[in-house]
Amino acid sequence: METPIIAAVISGIVAIVSPIITYLITRIYDRRGLGRILGRRKALIGIWKGSIVQDNDRELGAISIDMSFTSSGKVVEGNFEFVDPISNQVIKLKFTGGFYHEQFAKFDYTNADELVVQFGSAIMSLASDG
Repeated sequence: METPIIAAVISGIVAIVSPIITYLITRIYDRRGLGRILGRRKALIGIWKGSIVQDNDRELGAISIDMSFTSSGKVVEGNFEFVDPISNQVIKLKFTGGFYHEQFAKFDYTNADELVVQFGSAIMSLASDG
């Protein structure tokens, strides 16, 4: 093969492989602080139903919620669903995160509907008595 063809093939391979390697290294780096899902942390995994009370100026009362969490390695993923009391619409959020300390978990969330701009972070704590 001629030198320009070899150079073009090598350039093509590098152009394909570089983003893949960058993505993998970024994922590993972002998850470096997460702890393994062991012991009482496993209690989070599963389906949860309950209610939350929003603390603000308006009296909204309790909002019923459904949550489900799964784990793979150090990462916890989940779904959160509730009915917005103001608009009466079902809101579905996707969570991803993990444990940064024995009892504290940090999750980033986005709306399950990609057309809706809704995102944020939540810090959750396992109860200290159980």
